[in-house]
Amino acid sequence: MQGYKRFSAESVPLSGRTQINCSGQGLCVAPGGQKIVSIISSRRIVNKLILGNNQLGDEGCEVLFQFLASPAGRKHQISAISLNSNGISDTGLSSISNYLRDNRSLQELLLQNNNFSGDAEIALGFVNALNNSSLEHLSLATNNGLSDSFIAIFLPALNAPSLRELHLSSIGLTPLSLPYITDFISAPQRCKLRTFKCNGNFLGRRSIKSIIRTIVQHNYSLIKVELHSNQLAQGTTETDINSDPFTSDGETNGEQPPWSDVLKVYEGRLSRVLVRNSQLKHDTETQALKLLRYSRTLLLNMSIDDLSASSAASHPEMCSDSCSCIPVFVQPAVPLPVQDQSNSVDAGLSFSSLPIELKIHVLSFLAPSLSSAQRIRIFRYASSLQTLPPLLPRLPSFENGSSHDSLVCYPDPTSLQFDGGKAWNVGNNTSIGHGGGCPSGMCLGTSHSIVCHKDLERIKWLNNVGCNSYELDIVN
Repeated sequence: MQGYKRFSAESVPLSGRTQINCSGQGLCVAPGGQKIVSIISSRRIVNKLILGNNQLGDEGCEVLFQFLASPAGRKHQISAISLNSNGISDTGLSSISNYLRDNRSLQELLLQNNNFSGDAEIALGFVNALNNSSLEHLSLATNNGLSDSFIAIFLPALNAPSLRELHLSSIGLTPLSLPYITDFISAPQRCKLRTFKCNGNFLGRRSIKSIIRTIVQHNYSLIKVELHSNQLAQGTTETDINSDPFTSDGETNGEQPPWSDVLKVYEGRLSRVLVRNSQLKHDTETQALKLLRYSRTLLLNMSIDDLSASSAASHPEMCSDSCSCIPVFVQPAVPLPVQDQSNSVDAGLSFSSLPIELKIHVLSFLAPSLSSAQRIRIFRYASSLQTLPPLLPRLPSFENGSSHDSLVCYPDPTSLQFDGGKAWNVGNNTSIGHGGGCPSGMCLGTSHSIVCHKDLERIKWLNNVGCNSYELDIVN
C-alpha cells in the first residue's frame, strides 16, 4: 500500500503540482479563505487557483486576496484564478480589483455566476484596475445583477491593452447596451479582443444586426464571436425580414422566408467576417516578421565595434537570442569596388546611399498588408541598436525555484533523430543531445504539441509593435 501511494505521488504531472484545485469542497467565508491561504503557503510554487463552486463570499475573498497581494503571496506569480459560483458581491469584487491593479502575472480571471450588482463606484474601480493589468481572459458571464447599468460604466472606460477574451453572456443585457458595445468594438485603440461572447441576453434582432455590421465595417481583431440565444425572433415582422440587408435578392421576392433561413443568413455573415479577420491577422503577422528580417539587415548601419558594444547591454523587452526573426550577427556594409567614374553613371550607388524615404518606400513592398503606422514601428525597432539580442548566450534563469520554459526546446519523439527525450538548449542554438531542435525544425512546438518558446517570443514582439492584427491604413 505504501508503494502504491508513493507511485501515485510521483506520477502526478508537474502542472498538477503547481496548481491548487479546491473546486466544490465546501469552503465557506473567512475560514475557507484561510484554508486556501495555508495550502498556498505550504507549496513552493503555485501558479493556478481553481476555487469554483464554493461559498467563499466577500469575507473569504477578502482574506484570499489580501494574502495574494502581500509579499508572501506575490512571489507565487499566479497566472489563473477561477472563482465561479462563490457568492461574491461587489465588496469582494473590490478586493479583487485591489489585487488586479498593476498585476503583471495574472492572465486569466473567471468570475461567472456570482452576486455582483454593478455598483457604479465598484465597477469603475474594477475597470481601472483591469486597464492597469496584464489580464488576457476575463469572464463575467451569468452575473444577472450586472445588466445594462454595468455595461454603461464598464465598456466606455475599458482600455486594457492585454485583454484578448471577454465573456458577457447571460448578464441581462438589452438593446440599451447596444451603443456601448458597438462603440467599444469599433475602437481599435481600445478593443484588442480576439474572442467576444455575449450569449443568452436580450439584445434582440436589430442589436445583433448592428453588432455584426459594426464588426464588418470597423473591427479586424475579433476572430471568435458568439451571439446565440438573444431573442432574435421576438417582435419580428414580415416587413423586418424582407427588408433585412443581409438577405439575398432571391429571398426578398415578397414571400416571407422561414425564420430558420434568416438565422442562417446572420450566422453566415458573421462567419465570413471572422474568417476575413483571421486571414488578415495571419497575413499581417507573417509580413511583419518578414519585414523585420530585411529591415534589420538594411536599416541597421553599424560597425563591428558597435555590434560588440551593443551586445554588452541586455534589455528585458528585447526579442530573445533564439528568435529566428532577428539575425544575431549583422554584417557591416561592404564598400563597393572602385570603378571608373567616367564609364559608369551610377558608380558607387548602393541601397545604403539612398535617402531614408526611398529605403522605407522600397521595404514597404515586402509588407503590403501592414498599415503605414505598423511599418514605421517595425522600421524604428529594426534600426535601433538597443533592440539587438546579446551575442553571448543567456544562462537559464531561475525564479521561485523553477527555470523558464522559454529557454528549453523539447525534441519531437516522432522525429527520426529523436535521442531519448533530451531537451535542447536553444539559447546558443546548440543541442545537448543530437539533432538540433528548433533550428532544425524538430521541436515539439513545430508540430503544435506544445507552445514553442520561439512562438512565444514572436507573439510578444508582435504585440509590442502592434502587428498582432490587421490595422486599417487611414488616409487623410
